[in-house]
Amino acid sequence: MKLLSPKSAVEFALPSLSTLLPIVGPSIWAVPLIVVLGMLSAAAEGASIGLLIPLLNEVYSNDQLSSSTILSPLENYVSWLPTERRVLALTVTVFGLLLVKAILQFSFSAISLWFSGTAIRALRSALFGQLLHVGYSFFPGREQGRLYDIVRGETWLVGELLVAFCQLLISICTILAFGILLISISWQLSLLVCGGVLAASLLIRLVMRDANRFGHELMNASAALTDITIELLGAMRLIRLFGQERREQERFDRALERSRAATFRTELAAVAISPLTEVLYAPIFLFILLFAWSSQINSAEFTTFLVLLYRLQPHIRRIAHFRVQIATLTPALAQTSALLSPIGKPYIEDGSQPYEGLRESIKFARVSFTYCSSAGESQAIKDVSFEIRRNKITAIVGESGAGKSTIVNLLCRLYDPDRGDIIVDGTALQNLCLSDWRGRLAVAGQDTELLGDTIYDAIAYGRASADHAAVIAAARQAHVDQFLEDLPNGLSTKIGGKGLQLSAGQRQRIGLARALLRSPEILILDEATNALDSLAESSIENALAELAGSTTMIVIAHRLSTVRRADHIVVLKRGRIIEQGRPDELLQNEGLFAALWSLQSSGFQVGTARLGE
Repeated sequence: MKLLSPKSAVEFALPSLSTLLPIVGPSIWAVPLIVVLGMLSAAAEGASIGLLIPLLNEVYSNDQLSSSTILSPLENYVSWLPTERRVLALTVTVFGLLLVKAILQFSFSAISLWFSGTAIRALRSALFGQLLHVGYSFFPGREQGRLYDIVRGETWLVGELLVAFCQLLISICTILAFGILLISISWQLSLLVCGGVLAASLLIRLVMRDANRFGHELMNASAALTDITIELLGAMRLIRLFGQERREQERFDRALERSRAATFRTELAAVAISPLTEVLYAPIFLFILLFAWSSQINSAEFTTFLVLLYRLQPHIRRIAHFRVQIATLTPALAQTSALLSPIGKPYIEDGSQPYEGLRESIKFARVSFTYCSSAGESQAIKDVSFEIRRNKITAIVGESGAGKSTIVNLLCRLYDPDRGDIIVDGTALQNLCLSDWRGRLAVAGQDTELLGDTIYDAIAYGRASADHAAVIAAARQAHVDQFLEDLPNGLSTKIGGKGLQLSAGQRQRIGLARALLRSPEILILDEATNALDSLAESSIENALAELAGSTTMIVIAHRLSTVRRADHIVVLKRGRIIEQGRPDELLQNEGLFAALWSLQSSGFQVGTARLGE
């Protein structure tokens, strides 16, 4: 990865900022307001300091006039007042200007905080919207911790970066305003200051040339720590079963130490700016004193020059600080911008034709699909052709990795085929309105993911508009009520993150209830009962029997006992259809299905009965 100097980091950040600024468009008005308020604050401070010249001349009864034509109006500011009142008038004016400067400074600081918070919220919303709408193929193989770190952590850094840019502009404007005043007092002293500041800036740049690298190291270390934390929190049972507590503690500590070291280096680079700047500016101050002594400059002007220079130093230090800050925050900006960009990301195009329900069948016509990942390409299915008849039961069986779940993913349009077509009543699936199509589907799978705080919420996720009675009916239909009696709060029982407080079988029943609540036209059961015992599985099959003839069912299974009542069976092997037909036909053919059936046939009788018979 190419490292960036602080200067090039600023230049690199500008294009990325241009892609992010439209997202914070509703609050972009705050940026010029922040800059204007900052400039007015600097002007008020500069004017208050400039008034020190006539004030000091009055205090010390110095009749020597300023040599500056720019500051000469200040000499006449109170000339119309009696001598005894001039000091009071100048003192009140200086205090008033400082009060105005404080109010303006507070105002632009408050607006900066508001803008930063609003920008962070807008960026996080846009990032999450991107993750919701990007094609599902974007996620497999990607680390969830890295995505979480961008949405949660790096957007915060981008907010700081936006404020840093605004403050950088303010500091630059302040330096320009103060510089004009300094030059008006003494161009010789100002030239000496500029030369010293330039030399100091070059030295600071050399010392801070690794700031961008520190930013990259911190970003990577933070992402690694997030990844391992999420991974280990989800594997606490496995760690204990295999007695790997010490190993995982050491692994976590190593990631924690890398994050601490990277944070220390980044923060050390930032805090080193202030003392380093003071050390480098001390000789400049000494040279100014010597020059003023040798040139016998007006004491009031010299005092004002020193005050201006003193007030200028924080702004010069802030510019150096902001340069380093921008360099260290640029990687976060680049990552956020890259995730927001649609370039190189897969999207599922929505169809324009409304879907009003299945009339006849769904046909897979020579469908092929290959998964692409960082590890390479893996063909899941090839030239697959079969038909799913309306209100019939179609079973898809085969060994692990045969392509069964891929067919489900294609049917749900999580992916689109590489070749071939999926035809729904004569219309290509890609041409149908995606929300209409998915609204008629329901999936209950082996890896049941549950969202919601309670069991009731997890079931109701299937249909947000469902009333309490419908949720209760779906729970009974999926036999969730059989284990609710053993739970302290029934349907109000907390399920924990991803439902991990429940058993695999309980999660599967809740997942099935969630699917049934949708009253789906097409019900997909992807190993939906593999975590249940035989008695519970039989109860679920009896419940599903009530749907026979009114619901199109697609059953994916390893255990062939769950497909013995199917109307049509498709047998897959290594992504290809080896055979398909009715169960009795496949058994008579003595092919792969018959062989698998023979291996699993103990404990149940072969029959040709259908669900509902």
